[in-house]
Amino acid sequence: MDLDKYYRILGLGPEAQIDEVKKAYRKLALKHHPDLKSGSEEQFKKIVEAYEMVCSHLNSKQERRAMSSDELARFYELLK
Repeated sequence: MDLDKYYRILGLGPEAQIDEVKKAYRKLALKHHPDLKSGSEEQFKKIVEAYEMVCSHLNSKQERRAMSSDELARFYELLK
């Protein structure tokens, strides 16, 4: 699944900030929690996966911004 689909599952756009992601996750997790009568375990799992992937992406983006230009060059060289 690509990142855009994860954002759509959370009802967010790709420009969303981490606090918006957390808020959307909490709202959806409460709505679809399997312990609730209206909950769906399958939908809940998708929401949790989407939250984890989006947060991971946003955190790695922040880490790359904190790197110096030399560190970034080495990072991208390792990716090749």
